Amino acid sequence: MKLNQNSLMFLINKDNFGTFSQKESNELYKTDKLTLPESLNNLMNDNKNFRMLVLSNKVKNMIGSFIVPNELKFDVLRSLPNRKDIIMVDDCFVIKYIKTDNFVDMVFFTLDDKKEYLNYKFVQFDLIKNETFPKIDEKLISFYSENDIRDNGTWENQIVQMWKKFISIVTFLELIPTTLLVINGGEKRGDLMKGNQIKNESKSSVIQVNSNWNIQTIRLGGFDVCGHYRLMLVGKGRTRYEYVFIKPYQKGILRRLPQKMTIEPMTVEQLN
Repeated sequence: MKLNQNSLMFLINKDNFGTFSQKESNELYKTDKLTLPESLNNLMNDNKNFRMLVLSNKVKNMIGSFIVPNELKFDVLRSLPNRKDIIMVDDCFVIKYIKTDNFVDMVFFTLDDKKEYLNYKFVQFDLIKNETFPKIDEKLISFYSENDIRDNGTWENQIVQMWKKFISIVTFLELIPTTLLVINGGEKRGDLMKGNQIKNESKSSVIQVNSNWNIQTIRLGGFDVCGHYRLMLVGKGRTRYEYVFIKPYQKGILRRLPQKMTIEPMTVEQLN
């Protein structure tokens, strides 16, 4: 992956981008007869103190299998620490969000295959009222499959896919041990053969998000179960949500196969 000053994650964080997008989005929502919350307008114009995160291919493959039950959505979001992140999922897909005690505001930015047309959509989670803007039909969430966010569909379908994608990514970042690697401007890090190389030609630093967990099945014959994560309540009184890693195991002969991390991950606190 190659990053430069024209990469999507840097473009959306420029001073003049928010003013242009706010005007355009107001016209869009006026046409659709929706009133955009002020905090979402502010998010488009805020470009200070955001973490610039880039997901590795391994992390993207892991996130695709994560599921947060609908009834736990607001409880899980409330349990997460407050953040300001810009997350680059790939060259054409970036998430910008702010999480506070009272709300989560996020914008999905997507480019078409030719990287000529920029599309963006807003979702707000009111953590006090347990409400979502725009309104999401909870029945649709379990009905629609986990398709790519750029697939064609109605506005409502895309909003459903947005929150599913967002909550799986943000819970991965906060509830699973990750390796956070700072890549300064002008640096190249990672392994091209493993698909995690980043060449940062910009003037800004980014943080690559990777995982040390081996989630591949160990082949010993029989019926193998891959390593996976399960969202569970843990701690004293079972009051804290956390993803617990279920180790690969073989049904029948073996119950569990050994699994460990090769190195200790760098925590967010160590980066700050």
